[in-house]
Amino acid sequence: MSGGRLPGIIQQVEAHQQDTRAAKQALEQLLPNLGSIPRWFETHQPCERVDCPAVIYTDLEPDDIFAIACIRFDRDFPICIFSVDRSSPWGKDEGGIYAKKLVMATAALGREFLHNLFILDGTEADVRVVADIHAKVKVEETKYSGRPSEWYIMAPGRGRLRSLLDQVPKTSVRIYSGSFNTRAPNMTPEDLVAIAAIAEPIRDSAAFVFSGGAPEFRSLLSVWPSMEADIQQINSVFIEAWHIFCADFDGRLVGATHPKLFAGPLTEDEKAHFDSLVGPLYPGKIQEYCEALRTSPYFSKVTGFKQSTVYSLASGCLDGPLCDVLISLGEVMHGQGHTEETTGRWSCDNQSGHTKISKEGPCNGSSLKLLDPAAARPAFEAELRNRVLQALAATRE
Repeated sequence: MSGGRLPGIIQQVEAHQQDTRAAKQALEQLLPNLGSIPRWFETHQPCERVDCPAVIYTDLEPDDIFAIACIRFDRDFPICIFSVDRSSPWGKDEGGIYAKKLVMATAALGREFLHNLFILDGTEADVRVVADIHAKVKVEETKYSGRPSEWYIMAPGRGRLRSLLDQVPKTSVRIYSGSFNTRAPNMTPEDLVAIAAIAEPIRDSAAFVFSGGAPEFRSLLSVWPSMEADIQQINSVFIEAWHIFCADFDGRLVGATHPKLFAGPLTEDEKAHFDSLVGPLYPGKIQEYCEALRTSPYFSKVTGFKQSTVYSLASGCLDGPLCDVLISLGEVMHGQGHTEETTGRWSCDNQSGHTKISKEGPCNGSSLKLLDPAAARPAFEAELRNRVLQALAATRE
């Protein structure tokens, strides 16, 4: 998008964060500016399509957007419910992040996303929005002779799932169970009861369970090294929006004042070094700050999942966790014989956020584990690349 228009659209969306209709009108400005598909790129539809609707409960981070793109590949566009976190002082959608997420997702997923988007933000308006969601789900299900929708839980419940799932019949549920999503207070006991009540069965995806911590599956960039260059050719506006989002959102995640930047305490010498030479670079010089942190002798003390974020910001390359992508691509890998399946009863320890498949639990469940991560990586990359690029190309008017 020429002329630096994205920051202006972000400001308009943020100004209308209490008025979803007006925010969507501001987002519509993106759609005619997404460019044309390169002549070399071939679009195609899959031979088989999923014959039921999908409903996705999401926090619209980059891995969610990639996951929605993958899910959208072989079915009608899903209903997307953006669950907003404005809890203070570290609410993930405060300070302009809400608008940056919506601009990034719209640039990637286009008009169909806007037409199927609902926003829950913890205000009194949620009652009306939930009623609208239920009505929309019924309309979509009539197109499939009343077959119930599949539900995808990609974000913390935040106490919103009880009312949201209250009218949902037994159906297939797929969840990303990273502990941030599933532990209290992000996921309440009532949320977990609501999920289990409708799940028949539940497919549980978690990064470590799926890959065993294999380095080939550390992040989006580790499985798709040419990701940014490939997407740039198909949808440069999405890349621009993603960079804007990362500089702010990821910068805060690893910010010098974040209470969970380090997994353990620094020594007196380490703290003195950080306070005098590293911390002062934040937030004005985020790339330099991350490079100084990356090369510091105490980098290993940075909270584990934040280390890849520091690397990404230091290099200026886009990256992010696989997380929610595993929900859909895990199924693809299973269909290709790359995984083994564990079945039983599903349960979640709400205090730790750890889930398991065992002999006891409130509902039937299963999980997948790669048999050989190194051998599976090329197939995973090919599927991820194809599905994401096809979805990004489909946003063209």
